[in-house]
Amino acid sequence: MTREEIENVLASLFKKRTVPFDSATPQDWNKLNEKFGTHFSNEFILFMELVNKYQFRGEILNITRGGYSSSNDTIAFSYDFEMKNGDWQKDMIPFYNIGNGDYFCLSASAGEDSPVFYFYHDDGRFERYSDMALENTETVDAVGIENNSDFAVLTIADEWDWQVERTHLLALQAKLNAYFRFVESGQILESYPEAAGRQLVIDVIGKFPLPQSGIDLLTHASDACAGLGIRIRYRHYPGPQQ
Repeated sequence: MTREEIENVLASLFKKRTVPFDSATPQDWNKLNEKFGTHFSNEFILFMELVNKYQFRGEILNITRGGYSSSNDTIAFSYDFEMKNGDWQKDMIPFYNIGNGDYFCLSASAGEDSPVFYFYHDDGRFERYSDMALENTETVDAVGIENNSDFAVLTIADEWDWQVERTHLLALQAKLNAYFRFVESGQILESYPEAAGRQLVIDVIGKFPLPQSGIDLLTHASDACAGLGIRIRYRHYPGPQQ
C-alpha cells in the first residue's frame, strides 16, 4: 500500500490526535534493523509513521522513547521481556500489543517480505494472520468508529477486478455472509465493545467500479440485512496508480 492508501484507511477508522507523536528517525530504524538483523518493509515503516497521527485503538509499540512519544513500551523492550519470560521465538518481532500477552508480529528472517503473525500467549503459538483481502472470506478485515458520523464501520477490502464476474460475486457474497454472522452472533461486541448502540455500516471499498451485477448483489444484501440494523455502502477507491 502507498502512503495515501494507508492514511485513507487510518483516517476512515480513527480520530486524529490534536498533537501527533513524533516519528522515529532513520537512525532509530537503523538501530532496530541492527538489533534484529533485518530490514523492515517500506509499507510497515509508513504505517508506523502515520499511526502517530491517530488515536489508534490498542497499544502500538514504540520504535524509540525519544522525542514526544506514547507511554507504550518499545519494540526492543517488549521483545527482550518476552524472550526472558515467555515462550517467544527469536525470529519474531512484536509491534502491536493486543493485551493478555498476545501480539501482532513480523518475522526477522523474512525481512521486507514478512507477513503479519499473531502470537497466542495462552498456548505459546504463532500463526500467520490473514491479510485484508476478498479471498479470505471468513476474515473481518477491519472495524472502527467513523469520525464524522460515529457509525461503527466494518470494512471489506475488495481489490479484485470483475473479469471473472461470477467468481467475484460468489466471493463477495461469502464475505458479506461472514460479516452478517459476525454481527448476528454478537461477536462484534466481544471484539469491539465500542460498537454497542451505534449504527452498523458495512463499507465495501472496491478498487474497480461495480458492474450491474455487483450493484444488484449489494442491493439484495442491503435488503436482507436491514433486520439486523446494518447498512451497506460501496466506495470506489482506485488508488493513485490508476
